[in-house]
Amino acid sequence: MRIFLKIGIALMIFLPLLMNSGCKSMKNRPSKAVQKTEERQKEQAEQKREEYIEAKERHLSIQTKDTKERMEKMQKKSKRYNQNKKKFFLVRWWEKIFHNNKRRRTRPGGH
Repeated sequence: MRIFLKIGIALMIFLPLLMNSGCKSMKNRPSKAVQKTEERQKEQAEQKREEYIEAKERHLSIQTKDTKERMEKMQKKSKRYNQNKKKFFLVRWWEKIFHNNKRRRTRPGGH
């Protein structure tokens, strides 16, 4: 008698879960038109990305060596600034020590 009771309770718990799981696979399946538009969008995104990379490479190939070096330095500085990282602490200490001793440059004419 207890076995039948346990089996009945188990069926009452798991039967609704089994019934509900079969319907989800049919509902979430997108139509063919939606799939085609998604594929087209992916292809367009890939094409735009490739064009961007080609344009960037062309831009860099035009620059001189000095300009490339300046660009790399500025990119590193901006990356560090955007990540909210400070300068190395010894550099900051050094700047504090010698910052007050710097002379201000004045414009010609004493302004």
